[in-house]
Amino acid sequence: MSSLLLEPARTALLVMDCDNDVVHPKGGSAFWQQVQERDILARIRRVLDGARQAGVTVIYVVASFRADYADIGAYPELLQRVKGRGALKEGTWGTQVHEAIAPLPQDFIVHKKRVSAFHGTDLEVVLRTRRIDTLALTGVSTNFVVESTARYGSDAGYRVLVLEDCCSAASTEMHDFAVRKVLPMLCAVTSSQEFLAGLDAPK
Repeated sequence: MSSLLLEPARTALLVMDCDNDVVHPKGGSAFWQQVQERDILARIRRVLDGARQAGVTVIYVVASFRADYADIGAYPELLQRVKGRGALKEGTWGTQVHEAIAPLPQDFIVHKKRVSAFHGTDLEVVLRTRRIDTLALTGVSTNFVVESTARYGSDAGYRVLVLEDCCSAASTEMHDFAVRKVLPMLCAVTSSQEFLAGLDAPK
C-alpha cells in the first residue's frame, strides 16, 4: 500500500515544458538526451493514463514566445539562450506538446513566458477554481521549471509532490542534485508508482 493518501478531485498533475523544442531530438535542446535515456515520456504517459482514470485534473504547462521575442526582455539568461536558438516561437511545431503525451480535450493548457509555471500565468486561477490543494509535478527540467514551480507552490500553501522518475535535466548530476539536495526541503519527492498507488489507496 502506498504511503501517500491522495484525493483525486483535489489533485492536479502538471506536465511541464514537454514542448517539442525541449524534449524532441529535432528540437535541438540540451535536454532531449536525458529525456530519452530516462524514458521520461513513456513514464509520464503511464501517469497520465492513471491520473485521468482516477479523476485527477491534468494541466499542461507550455512555454511560447512571440516570433520577435519581445516578450522575453533582457533577462533571465536562460531565456536568452532560447532566443539564441530561435526556439519556442508561438504557433510553431516547437511549442506543441510531444505527441507521445499529447493533451486530451478535457485537459487544461497553461501558457507561460518565464521559468515557473505560476509566474504571469492563469495556473493559480485554474487550481483555485477547481479547489485543488495537491500538485504532482512532472517535466523538464528538474532544476528549472520543476524546482521553480515547487518553490512557489510550497510558499503558496499547496501540497507539492515531485515525481522523480517523471523528471529530467540536462545531465544526471543536475537532476540528482535537485532531487536529493534541494527539492526535499520544499516538497515531497516520490515516484510515479507511489503517486498512482496513492490515488487508489482506501480513504
